[in-house]
Amino acid sequence: MRSNKKNLVKKKQWLWAEDTHPDNINDSHVSKAFFLELRKCKPLSNHRACSSNPFCLSTLGEQHWLQNKYSLDEDPELKYRETKAFCGLKNLGATCYINSLLQLWFHNINIRNAILNWNPMEDETEILHNPTLFIENGYEPITCVGQLQLVFALMQFGKHKTINPEAFIKSLKIDTSIEQDAEEDMVQNNFRGEYQSVITCLTCKTKSKSCSTFRDLSLNIEGHQTLNDSLRDYLKEEVLAGDDQYYCNQCEGKQNAVRQMCLTVLPSVLNFQLMRFVYDRKSMQKTKLNTIIRFPQTLDMAQYLNLPKKLNATSRKNYKYNLYAVLIHKGSSANCGHYVAQIKDNTTQQWYQFNDDQVDKLTIKELLTKHRATN
Repeated sequence: MRSNKKNLVKKKQWLWAEDTHPDNINDSHVSKAFFLELRKCKPLSNHRACSSNPFCLSTLGEQHWLQNKYSLDEDPELKYRETKAFCGLKNLGATCYINSLLQLWFHNINIRNAILNWNPMEDETEILHNPTLFIENGYEPITCVGQLQLVFALMQFGKHKTINPEAFIKSLKIDTSIEQDAEEDMVQNNFRGEYQSVITCLTCKTKSKSCSTFRDLSLNIEGHQTLNDSLRDYLKEEVLAGDDQYYCNQCEGKQNAVRQMCLTVLPSVLNFQLMRFVYDRKSMQKTKLNTIIRFPQTLDMAQYLNLPKKLNATSRKNYKYNLYAVLIHKGSSANCGHYVAQIKDNTTQQWYQFNDDQVDKLTIKELLTKHRATN
């Protein structure tokens, strides 16, 4: 029965050829001959009675490619996010660290506003080297800060659930020796602090001071249990003796001395880098420390600054920092792993975890557990 029906279809397909001269063949005849007039099948329709239909996808493997990780309609870059929801960032293969940092910068209001207020018409590189700068509705930034502004604009005003930061990541190859004023000002105003290295000769008591700047404080965590323990270790006095003796100009020779780091100016955003990746001399390899470090929601840094003793209580409040973000490396090895960011929304005080294109709310219990165990 099926064979006869199939032959009947083919006969009808070419029935017009019996009384049509070759010079009179038109598009309608061609469409009938090759079934071009048939309707398209819907993917995954489970329809199996249209093997002669050139538009049929059945038995061509559509079950595999349409039901892979995402269906065509479920591409995260095409999905829209809910109102007031934050967007994720597409992982381009090994970009989880960059994605996490982008989320940290975006959720800092000062940094976000500084980037969004950047003007390409005031950037020498954009003016001299970007031919699209003066094309209406055709401008494409060529600088890192310009591409970063585009990413932030999409994160702030876009509607999609996931943003692709590929253009920004590619722009990082641009010559970094070219100074970007807006970018430099943003870094200085938000991240830069100052400290003094004070060396005291134990023979003549002469003090030698040198000033430097920092953008983060790298803290040793080995043997410590809290962030305050690591801070005190960072700022403790270090004895310079033996092979490490200090050359004192006053004594005109090497002497035992004491060196101490003294914080003098703190930035508005204070970054701590916990030194989990250390070099193991026994194995001759870099390893990761999985030490649990506890840190408070609010940190009073006045106790660690060289402040005048008579500084009033109001001024000391300016040195209290509230925890707003944690960058976490997941994995037991120093050579591989995955980065996620946990960030507190300044408006709602709600904590979120940003894992590339996945954005999830965190409960206080989840927050405390994850911070103690993995960061």
